[in-house]
Amino acid sequence: MVCTVCGWRISVWDAGGLRYKAASRGKRGLGRCKQCGRWRWFRVERMTEE
Repeated sequence: MVCTVCGWRISVWDAGGLRYKAASRGKRGLGRCKQCGRWRWFRVERMTEE
């Protein structure tokens, strides 16, 4: 998940969410950004394996 304002990233799993076999793009979720400290919309995107 990526904050749409500051760009802070967190894993969906670490945020307490489930995303199993999701194929759609452009999904958004509402949550509190730990960097901004405000409620923001998060863009949900697939993380590359590094």
